[in-house]
Amino acid sequence: MNAPPVDHFPAGVLDHNPSGVPSGRIFGYRIKNIFPAGADPETAKRTHAERRINDVEAAVVRRIFELYDSGLGLKRIAKQLAQEGALTPTPFQTKKDKAQGLPVTGGWCVSTVRGVLTRELYHGVEVWFRTKKRNNWGKRAPHTRPEDEWVYVEAEHLRIVDEALWQRVQARRKEMESHSLRLSEGRLSGRPPKTDVANLLAGIARCGVCGRGMVVAGQRLTSPFDRARPPAIG
Repeated sequence: MNAPPVDHFPAGVLDHNPSGVPSGRIFGYRIKNIFPAGADPETAKRTHAERRINDVEAAVVRRIFELYDSGLGLKRIAKQLAQEGALTPTPFQTKKDKAQGLPVTGGWCVSTVRGVLTRELYHGVEVWFRTKKRNNWGKRAPHTRPEDEWVYVEAEHLRIVDEALWQRVQARRKEMESHSLRLSEGRLSGRPPKTDVANLLAGIARCGVCGRGMVVAGQRLTSPFDRARPPAIG
């Protein structure tokens, strides 16, 4: 399908990207160069570029959503895709890796499956101004912008997953996050904390009645007697 008209894009986008196409390869899509009518693509200069759906890769995207919706976990989905020999996203390789001749590794894993399930573009929503390449002094320092600076734009022509399936998958993801381990400060996390915690059992001990994670409550305990029986809540 063709790209939307110029007024589709939020203010400021076309100043940095005249083609109106986000940079970077996205699994499930392809970039189509557009040339003047009757021009020879081999010699002519393109007028602009459009992002279009890649039907073969889009089928893999839909399958990932369907597998997750059926109850499979991220690791199980990755293994199944690998066994089926499904197409994979193009692996990222830095200039330094290329210069050193390091091999390119890729394939489906937990992180790539999660990346597919969380990409807004698959349900027809573009997110602009998510990242910034340079800091306020003009030096290259890629970083993520504050979320309140992100701009969401409907892009129905780029939808791969129907809205009902998207909503079911996001609801299940939210539910799974609610079952994640609870750290000592009460924060939920599906992975170990990056900093040390005072309670060694944080995120490990679970209530024998409700099955929820347990967290130590109250002030730091000092006496040997208190340490022998720390209070806990479900």
